[in-house]
Amino acid sequence: MNIVIKSIPTKEQRYATLGDYWTDQDGTLQFRVSSEFCKKGQVLLLLHEMVEAFLCQNDGISFLSIDEFDKAFEKRADKPPESEPGDDPACPYRLQHRRAENIERLMADSMRVEWPRYVAEFDEIVKALDALSRSGHFDK
Repeated sequence: MNIVIKSIPTKEQRYATLGDYWTDQDGTLQFRVSSEFCKKGQVLLLLHEMVEAFLCQNDGISFLSIDEFDKAFEKRADKPPESEPGDDPACPYRLQHRRAENIERLMADSMRVEWPRYVAEFDEIVKALDALSRSGHFDK
């Protein structure tokens, strides 16, 4: 198994997201997390994305269906501010997202990262992401 992990500016993500994963044509599993997070935040976000991706693969949920749901969710006018696609009751990978968040919380505790602080940092980056999205940045 080949895995590539990179931290990149949010504006370079494939679509309006802070963490992303996909499989290349050659089978390499790619992970991207937004570099605007502090180092511990990037580790926590990466862990979440990896757990979610592996659980989705295990449960037969395609990465294509995840991308399609996420992109449609981000364009919804009725989406709550600072909400994540994985929290939506209609999300096809909601269970896997929740389990990944549970592990992310355990790791945060082990790293002595205060969850409310981490969430506040996440929400600040999401606000900037929403502004990029509204500007049409990801519609290219």
